[in-house]
Amino acid sequence: MPGTALLAALLSGPCLAQEETLEVIPLKHLTAEQAVTLVKPFVAEPGAVQGYNNQLIVRTTPENLAHIKEILDKFDVAPRSLLITVKQDVAADSTRDEAEIRGEIRAGEIRARAGKTPSPDGAEVRITRSDTLRDDKSAQQVKVLEGNPALIQTSTRTGKCSPRRCRP
Repeated sequence: MPGTALLAALLSGPCLAQEETLEVIPLKHLTAEQAVTLVKPFVAEPGAVQGYNNQLIVRTTPENLAHIKEILDKFDVAPRSLLITVKQDVAADSTRDEAEIRGEIRAGEIRARAGKTPSPDGAEVRITRSDTLRDDKSAQQVKVLEGNPALIQTSTRTGKCSPRRCRP
């Protein structure tokens, strides 16, 4: 029986003096491994502590045992449910200016062209200006138990742009 072997190992330590006591403390929310890690530094020599099935088996002085119980009362509590919120406020603006002039001049048999093929009447002027204002506000939330990891991940999608066309 593993429980009997554990108890025998605790009792077989240095001679059990009259001032030492052995107690099995049931754990409510901590695992036995977490509780041993928490209280082991506080167990006075020649005392010992072991964890077994959500229980803590402690051999120490009554005063030290009272101190260990105080520690467990503070830390062996239900984890709180946390709501983590990440807010993003992104503002961006862009301006695009474009100017283009096309034309054709004729003088008898001589013809001069500038730019691409002009319109049928021989001249074209185009001036374009566009302003874009983007205001993105977003919030993401995640619920997690205290002491556990949480992840909120964001990404940005960028398009492939050429001078003539942008596509996502």
